[in-house]
Amino acid sequence: MVVMNILRTVVLARLLTPQDFGIVSMVSVIVGFAALFKDAGLSLATVQKETISPGEISTLFWLNIAISIFVGLSIVALAPFISLFYNKPELTYVTIALSLSVVIQGFGIQHAALLRRHMYFLTLGFIEIFSSIVGLSIAIFFALQGFNYWALVLSTISISIASVSLTYIFCPWIPNLPKRRTGARKMLRFGMHVSGYNILTYITQHVDQILIGKFIGPYGLGIYNRAHSVVQMPIFAIRKPIANVSVSAFSRIQNEPDKIKKYADKYVLIISFFSMPVMAFCFVYSESLILLLLGKNWDEVVPLFRILSLAGFIQLPLTITSLLLVTCGKSQEYLRIGILTSTFFLFFISLGIMWGTTGVAFAYVASTYILSLPMLFYMSKHVPYTTKDFFTSIARPVFASVLSGLIFFHLPAPCFELLFLNVLCSGLFFLFVFVLIFTSTPNGFSILKNDIFSIVRHFK
Repeated sequence: MVVMNILRTVVLARLLTPQDFGIVSMVSVIVGFAALFKDAGLSLATVQKETISPGEISTLFWLNIAISIFVGLSIVALAPFISLFYNKPELTYVTIALSLSVVIQGFGIQHAALLRRHMYFLTLGFIEIFSSIVGLSIAIFFALQGFNYWALVLSTISISIASVSLTYIFCPWIPNLPKRRTGARKMLRFGMHVSGYNILTYITQHVDQILIGKFIGPYGLGIYNRAHSVVQMPIFAIRKPIANVSVSAFSRIQNEPDKIKKYADKYVLIISFFSMPVMAFCFVYSESLILLLLGKNWDEVVPLFRILSLAGFIQLPLTITSLLLVTCGKSQEYLRIGILTSTFFLFFISLGIMWGTTGVAFAYVASTYILSLPMLFYMSKHVPYTTKDFFTSIARPVFASVLSGLIFFHLPAPCFELLFLNVLCSGLFFLFVFVLIFTSTPNGFSILKNDIFSIVRHFK
């Protein structure tokens, strides 16, 4: 999936313009927000519950479909207002088209949740990769035909169709007709709390793009969106496989405090080990990476990419807060922490927009770090994992990543003719220095051998 994301970024950046990406991003942010309601947190409820009956799953399946159709129709009704909000008439039809994707996805929510519950992660990975190949092929074809931003819209719809179709093939479960008193009410309540948090989190993560689209325009949004997307690529690639395993694993030990602490320590350590050096490398080699991935016409992305990589440095380790609250069944607390973080984040971004895209990027970074302590303290009151445990777990990766970054920031870049070779050699050398520094810390080698390598062997 990492390769597919990189390939999609590299190819489409050379076929489409910042304006094209900006127009689709304007709609995608709002449609994506509405699409959160189609899940209603019910997929996570299916994965999280210790035991679940066929009747409960069937009820959730029909609920998801009903909600998805309602959300899709609501998006269609809102299309003229979205166009009016941005003062872009072409957005009306883009919005209506993307609403189809929302409805289609609703039909596969519970089937995908069942695959996650039974830990068929290779199957889910195949579905995602194959769907992305279909979507990229559609995008390339229509971009070459001169469809501009419509290539991205049609790609999104095709990904949804391919994903749901494959999910049905690999999970041929047939739901029963909905019945009353199936016991799904409690799961629905859990899902509502989770959905509430997800909605607040989505607002937090996308209000920057909404404000940029409104006050700066599609070109500025296209530049910012590409910077944000490239930063998120390694974050997504690292988080997805680890998080998929972790949700199921933590749900099974939710009543065992000692095991929760032990597993949480490993989760934070491992995810920090893989994410922090990558973000440090992105900060140091931002110019080369953007030139390689997007091409010479996207040089305005470089400073934004460098700033946002600072937020990416701590983002993945902080996911332990939401992970533990959800898997331990603390859905109300999960919602409350979402209210806290989203309120302050909105405040920071609203200030940052006065200084353009650069101001928004700095506001994004500042809010990420300032809110981290309240999030950790709040989490520690409700689950058996403390703020001290968190900082102990990230200490070695932080030290090794920052020191490696400082060293390479002052070193000259390799001088190969091919930019790809320059980035590859720099990356391998950076990784070598990071591991060397990490293993030089007290117990660093034994941690690398017993904890880091163990998770690598697991995914093999």
